[in-house]
Amino acid sequence: MKWYYLIILFSFNSVKAQSLKRFSDSSYIRSYSLDVTDNKTTNLIFPSAIKSVDRGSKDILAQKAGGVENILKVKAGVKSFPETNLTVITTDGKLYSFVVGYNPKPSYQSINIETSPVIYSVPEVNKPELAEYCLGITDSPSNVHSLANRHAKVSIALNALYNKEDVLFCRLGFHNRSALNYDIDQFRFYIRDYQKARRTATQEVEIKPLYISGDTATIKGHTYATWVVALSKFTIPDDKFLAIEIMEKNGGRSLFLKVKNRHIMKSKFIY
Repeated sequence: MKWYYLIILFSFNSVKAQSLKRFSDSSYIRSYSLDVTDNKTTNLIFPSAIKSVDRGSKDILAQKAGGVENILKVKAGVKSFPETNLTVITTDGKLYSFVVGYNPKPSYQSINIETSPVIYSVPEVNKPELAEYCLGITDSPSNVHSLANRHAKVSIALNALYNKEDVLFCRLGFHNRSALNYDIDQFRFYIRDYQKARRTATQEVEIKPLYISGDTATIKGHTYATWVVALSKFTIPDDKFLAIEIMEKNGGRSLFLKVKNRHIMKSKFIY
């Protein structure tokens, strides 16, 4: 009789095991291997702002770098700790998994994941102060040259870059040489990958202006307009660029500028 019950139990467990659904290979998120030590800090640069951080053990220390949104500083809290894990979730909905081990001499102290730009924290905005700076930059000397785009008698040019503390000021000149008003549908700033292959996905990190001086709704025919746009300070890796895009409402006269990091680095400081 005991053998009878054992056979029934074995058969039940076999059926139960067969009914369990297994994960597909594509379901698994591969972990990065990360070495840290106790007397040096390792910096992880993510493609988007960090939303949450979970440590598998208190033996490792992790915190966001001050003034930026996408850099995590990691360090060993004790020497020779047992291997543990670290999980980071970013605002674009991605999850990053790390297997963390102790190494007295890590090979790298800064790791740029997916060659990401540094995203600075949005500074406290004092709009009257920004408006005053923008007004002063309107008539300041140009320091950017040969960065323009023209389409069907309308053109835009980036002709000046200035910075003050955590704010970057971009001065744009818009010239409408046609008799038709140019009604603006979209006016965007974003960091984008240089697309190396047709099937390669590109990533965009949009930058919201802190303040814009000038009329960005309509540029009347046969007129010239100057805009000064205040943005949170940032830098760009070599394989990315700042895109400035303007799209016409119910029209096809779109304009597009590529701004490289070398342009950003030449911005003039406002004293």
